[in-house]
Order: sequence, then structure tokens, then C-alpha cells
Amino acid sequence: MDMVTKCDSCQKQQRSKKKPSLMPLASELPAIPWYTLSMDLFHHDGKTYLIIADYATRYPIVELLQTESTSKTIAELCLKYFSLFGILRTVISDNGP
Repeated sequence: MDMVTKCDSCQKQQRSKKKPSLMPLASELPAIPWYTLSMDLFHHDGKTYLIIADYATRYPIVELLQTESTSKTIAELCLKYFSLFGILRTVISDNGP
């Protein structure tokens, strides 16, 4: 191991151990509510939830998924909240399965 740490060529080829930094998604927050949202699924105590958060107000919506988290289920929940709050401009998601 000591041989590798002293080898210039090995050190140049070694992967960086730095963690990637998070990139800011926008330079400023939206001026109006329900303009930009973030969505994600999370699991807690064996149950799956959808969380929707408004960027302007930081208002969270947490919805327990009663069935499998299929794209149809998520789309139906989105339609429910779009009908309440209106159509938004941007959704930010990690594109999870």
C-alpha cells in the first residue's frame, strides 16, 4: 500500500475521493407559489409516500400511497393536486423508478 501512495503515476490515475457537490437548481426562488415543485417517493415503516414540495412557500404535501407506486398512481395524485392548485411550470424529481 505504501508503494502505491508514493507512486506519482498511481496517484494521478487514482479516482478522486472528493464527494460531488450539489448544484443549485435555481439562482433564486420563484416569486409565485406553485410555479416550481419538487416530488419524490420515500419509504417509512414499510409504507410508500409521495412528497410534493412547493419551492416558493416550502409547503409540503405528503400522500400515503395505498397501492403500488405505479406511474398511473402518481399521475392520478398529480392531477388531484393540479386541479386544486393549478398547473405549474416546473417539476424537479430524481426520475426514480
